[in-house]
Amino acid sequence: MNRIWNNFFRTGGVLATAGLLAGCETVDFSRPERVSGPDYEPANVHRLPAGVPEKIRRVAVLPLVSDARGAQAEAGAETMQSVLVTELVRSGAFEILAVSADDLSHATGRGQWTAEEKLPAAFFQKLREQHGCDAVLFSRLTQYRAYPPLAVGWSFKLVECPAKPAGTPRILWAADEVFDAGNPTVVNSARRYYLGQLKVTGPLADSQAMLHTPRRFAQYTLHALALTLPPREFAPQVPPPPADGPSEMKPKQPAPGAGGSE
Repeated sequence: MNRIWNNFFRTGGVLATAGLLAGCETVDFSRPERVSGPDYEPANVHRLPAGVPEKIRRVAVLPLVSDARGAQAEAGAETMQSVLVTELVRSGAFEILAVSADDLSHATGRGQWTAEEKLPAAFFQKLREQHGCDAVLFSRLTQYRAYPPLAVGWSFKLVECPAKPAGTPRILWAADEVFDAGNPTVVNSARRYYLGQLKVTGPLADSQAMLHTPRRFAQYTLHALALTLPPREFAPQVPPPPADGPSEMKPKQPAPGAGGSE
């Protein structure tokens, strides 16, 4: 038997095997993953033409209300609440304060409210006094599907808290969107979010994971909606002229030991 194997290697068996291996294509794991096709653009969004006033700095995020019923929807609402607050903080648009159901109930008599309901008298004034907020965010989870194709629906209303009790609350921003992974443009946007925002790298990175994990998919949806927030109304910052006039400005002296040149 040994003699047979020796003859196999001597008569070109090794060369034949090497030829087969040479014909195989190699996989380049270093090549970055690419996503082709158009993105999904949220369209059902309302914004003030002039943007959000600069004075709106602190936003009270009320407990998330779920339109759907059932164990899956309830579990999804709990998960989506934490994702919502985290993504709002990450957006950096405002100072975010998450109001608990207990605190809201203490201030208004109930632990959950939607913007479409008739609100109690002095609703916004009580929240402003208790939490020092300039605006309130009402949030509803309108759709939730935790199995592929994933789907998450959001309804948001950002409402200003009037500074005066007689003031009229106004809607600063509103969005009502359903992100369905059965839509190819939603898939493209979710995968690009995975590659660009989550910055997952390595040979095993796969943007298709976004389409199988409800929490990550929700991160993408909230990021997409946060991009639709109107710009802030910042007054132009004009530096005051120096006390002795522009002609008297002197170059800054380097700190001791810092050196005067690079």
